[in-house]
Amino acid sequence: MARYKHIDTNPRFLAVDLAKQLLPGTIEHAVHHLFEHELD
Repeated sequence: MARYKHIDTNPRFLAVDLAKQLLPGTIEHAVHHLFEHELD
């Protein structure tokens, strides 16, 4: 008889804090800073 593994299909969402993941000095950090602080 076949032994099938149970596959967990429930989605798991991780909380992501973009400001903590962007390294200072990169273009991504600069764009994020412009959008958050300079533009209305």
